[in-house]
Amino acid sequence: MFAKRPRVVIIGAGMAGIAAANKLQQVSCAGSPCFDLTLLEASQRIGGRICTAQFGGDQLEIGATWIHGIEGSPIYEIAQKIGAVKGETPWERQDGFPEKPTMIAEGGLNVDPALIEPTVDLYKKLMSEVRDIAASRGNECQETIENQAKRRETESVGAFLRDRLNSFMFQEANVSEIERLILTSKRNGCVPIGDQAKQFSWTDASDWNSRSLKDAVFSMHESMERIASAVNSLFDLDLESEKEYLEYPGEHISIGKGYVSVLHEL
Repeated sequence: MFAKRPRVVIIGAGMAGIAAANKLQQVSCAGSPCFDLTLLEASQRIGGRICTAQFGGDQLEIGATWIHGIEGSPIYEIAQKIGAVKGETPWERQDGFPEKPTMIAEGGLNVDPALIEPTVDLYKKLMSEVRDIAASRGNECQETIENQAKRRETESVGAFLRDRLNSFMFQEANVSEIERLILTSKRNGCVPIGDQAKQFSWTDASDWNSRSLKDAVFSMHESMERIASAVNSLFDLDLESEKEYLEYPGEHISIGKGYVSVLHEL
């Protein structure tokens, strides 16, 4: 008499669901699969946020696009094993950046890189601090739910970044007295500069000033972080949650035969 295999139902055929099913399917009991697996998907395709499509004869990714670091990445290992890293159809990718890129703001203003490099360096430094803070968190099991909620209201990644950016701008020697007053009112008044809900609509190069350029560059990097973290706003992202995000070292690449090829292999 054979023992009945436990039935496991996995809801959702995105990367997480397919990976879980793949792992469970590999578990062997006396040479046979240990589990009776069922994978449920409500839509007409698998992949979830992964969706490789064709447009105008080219291949593009509507969802997940990049392997964020290839050294040690299981996604890269699979893509390499199945020969999917390169493709025959033109695909979405970046082939590196020039050593001295030209920076042009909306309205056609040619921006001196020296003006915004300190802001870019500040952003990188702050994100490093964010991850150090997240990694250093202790066991907060004893903290009440109410206290956790209050702490997270003021300890979002967005609040941390914006508070430090405002301080940085306030201390800048080339910020005019009027800009200082505006910045002070925003720090005490409530709407952080470059609030993510704000939509810039510069139409002329003369609309820009030193502060607005730096804020725009900082906002651009924040938007890249929102994409990587899959959140609408960094104000919704708790500082502690950053310890859950791991970026592998090495080059960032897209997959020549499509991200979906990895799913098909799994």
